[in-house]
Amino acid sequence: MLLVSLSTLLPREVLPWLVRVVVLLAVLGMQVSAHAFLVDTDPRGGARKPVGPPQVLLTFSEPFAVNSQRVRLRTLSGKEVPLPPAQPTSGGRELTAPLPPLDEGVYVVEWQVLASDGHLSAGEFAFGVGNAGAVPTEALSNAQRVPWPPVVAKALLFLGLSLALGGLISERFVWHGARTRLPPAFVAAGLFLAVIGAVVQLTLLLNAEGVGGDVGWRVLSTHAGRVTLLTLACTVVAFLPRGQQRAWPVLAASVAASLGGHAGQQGGVQALLATVHFLAGAVWLGALAHFARVMGALRAGAWQADLPGLIARYARLAGWTLAPLLLAGVLLGVRQFTTPGELLGTAYGRTLLVKLGVVLGVLLLALIARLRALPASPGRLTLLRTVTWSEALLLGGVVVLSATLVTASPPRTLASAYTLGAPPLEGPAVRVAGGAGFLTVYAAATERQLQVQVLSPLGIPAEDARVSIDGRRPDGRGLTLYPRSCGRGCFEVTYDWPDGTTQLTIHANDPQGQGGRADLAVPWPPSADANARLERMVRTLRRQERLIVHEQATSGPNRRSYSYPIHVRDFLASDAHAGGGGVDVRELPGGGALTRLSLFVPGSNLWYEFQVDDHDRLRRQVIVAPGNQFERRIEYPDER
Repeated sequence: MLLVSLSTLLPREVLPWLVRVVVLLAVLGMQVSAHAFLVDTDPRGGARKPVGPPQVLLTFSEPFAVNSQRVRLRTLSGKEVPLPPAQPTSGGRELTAPLPPLDEGVYVVEWQVLASDGHLSAGEFAFGVGNAGAVPTEALSNAQRVPWPPVVAKALLFLGLSLALGGLISERFVWHGARTRLPPAFVAAGLFLAVIGAVVQLTLLLNAEGVGGDVGWRVLSTHAGRVTLLTLACTVVAFLPRGQQRAWPVLAASVAASLGGHAGQQGGVQALLATVHFLAGAVWLGALAHFARVMGALRAGAWQADLPGLIARYARLAGWTLAPLLLAGVLLGVRQFTTPGELLGTAYGRTLLVKLGVVLGVLLLALIARLRALPASPGRLTLLRTVTWSEALLLGGVVVLSATLVTASPPRTLASAYTLGAPPLEGPAVRVAGGAGFLTVYAAATERQLQVQVLSPLGIPAEDARVSIDGRRPDGRGLTLYPRSCGRGCFEVTYDWPDGTTQLTIHANDPQGQGGRADLAVPWPPSADANARLERMVRTLRRQERLIVHEQATSGPNRRSYSYPIHVRDFLASDAHAGGGGVDVRELPGGGALTRLSLFVPGSNLWYEFQVDDHDRLRRQVIVAPGNQFERRIEYPDER
C-alpha cells in the first residue's frame, strides 16, 4: 500500500526502477522463507451477492501467528463498518470474521496476518451486495474516446464499397434496358473512395505496430491487417475491368471489409450476421445513390413510359434489402450488451440508438416516397427527387455511424467492475499465465468467454493498461480478439472456443512502459478435474527428504539461474498450492512422456504448471507470480 501511495508522489521515471528493486528483493526472499499465502476468500473478490454474506472467510497456505490477525470492512465511501474480532479456525489456516446485516452497496475487506516466519501479509478485496441494478449505485461507461483517423478510414471504405456494389447491382437489375439514356452509378468514385480508406487504414495499422524490419509481417499476423490488405487488393483489382466484370472483385472486397469489425473476427454466426448486415446496407445505399442521380438528371420532358416500371424495380430491390439489414443489425446489437442500461449509459449504446433513429428517419422518407411520390409521374418528379436525395444523405450518415461503432470497443458498465474487479468465473475454466515484461498476464477461458487480468509487479491491477490479442486457431487460421475493459487491468471478450489448442499472443503495456508480450496456449475443452493426480504428486514429494532445485527466472528483473538443495518441507511450504486451495486444476496437453498439470491460487494470483512422470514424481515446475516467472527442474538425490 505504501508503494501505491508513492506512485502519486514520485516522478514517473523513478517509479519503474523502485518497482524493480522491490521485485528483486521479493525474488530473493522467496527462496529462503515460507509465507502465509492467501489461497482463497469467501466471498471471492468481485463477487456480487444478492444479500449480505454472514461472514468473511480467508484461507491461507499455512498457519499464521495467533493474535496477529486483523480484518476491517469499509464502504466504498470509506466509512468503516464495525466488526467483532476475527477468529482463527482450522488450526490457524483460516480466518473468520462475522458480518452484521449489510445494506446494498460495495464493501472493501482489509486483512492482515503475520506468518510463523515473521513475514507480514496484507491486502484487500471488494464484494458487492444487492440486486444487479443496485450494484453499483452509479453506472459508468468503459467507452474510451474513439480516435477519428480510423473512423474516417472506415467511413471512406464503407461508403466507397457501398456506392460501388449497390451501383453495379442497380445498373444490372434496375435500370438495364431503359429507353432513356441514364447517367451511370457512382462505381468508379466509390472504388476511389474505398482505395483511399483502405490505404489510410493500412497506414494506421503499420504505425500502430511501430518500427522494425518485420513490421509488415507483424501487421499481416493480425486479423485487421489481413482483412485490410485483402480488401485493398480486391478493390484495386476492381479498377481493371469495366462494366459488370467488376462485380466479383467488388463483392469480395465488401465481404472482406464486413469481417474487419468485432463481430466479423469472432467467426461463425457473428461473422455471417456482420456480412449480411453490411452487404444489405451497401446494396441499398449504392442503389439509392444511383436512383438519386438518375432522378436528378431526369427532366420532365425526357419522361418515358417505361420509367415507372424501372422505378418500381428499385422500390422492390430496396424492400428486399430491408428485412436482412434490420434483422442482422438487431441480432448483432443485442449480443454487444450485457444489461439494458448500457444502451443509455454508454457512448457505444447511445451511438447505436442514434444510428437506429437515423435508420427510422430513412424508413420514414422511403414511406413518404412510396405514398406521395409513387407511382412515378412527371408531375411528382420534384418531390421524388427531394425525398430521394434526403434519404441517400441520411443513409450515408448511417454508414458513418456504423464505422464509428466498428472502431469503438463494445460497452460494459464499469462502476462495479472498477471497484469490485472482475466477477468470479462460472463453470469449468482453463487458466494460463505468463510474463509480459514487468507485467503479468493471467488468462482464463470459459464457455464463450476469455478474461484477461494484467497485474503490475506490485501485485495490483495495472492502471491504464492496454491490451491487444492476436493468435492462431487450432486449424492454423489467424485470430484477432478485441477485448473490452471489465475493470482496472481487466479485459473480457466473447469468443466461441474451437476444440483444440488456440495460440494467443497478448501484448500488454502501461504508461510506465513496463509491458511486453505473453505467448499463451489455451486448450479447449477443459479436461476433467485433476486434483487426484495433484494430490498423488504431493504425497510422493512428502516421502522424500531433500530435493535439488535448478531454477531459472524467465521474466522480471532478475533472470539469473540458481541451483540449490532444499528440504521437502521447506519446498512445499514455499508453494501456496501444497496446502490445498488451488482452483481449476487441469491436465494440459503437450507434455510428451510427462503429464502437465496446472492450477491457479486466486487469493495470491499465483499460477502453477507441474510436469509429473509416471511415478508421480514432480520433474518440472513453472510458477507465474506478479512481476516474475520461474521455471524449475527438480532433481532427486537417489537419482544422482
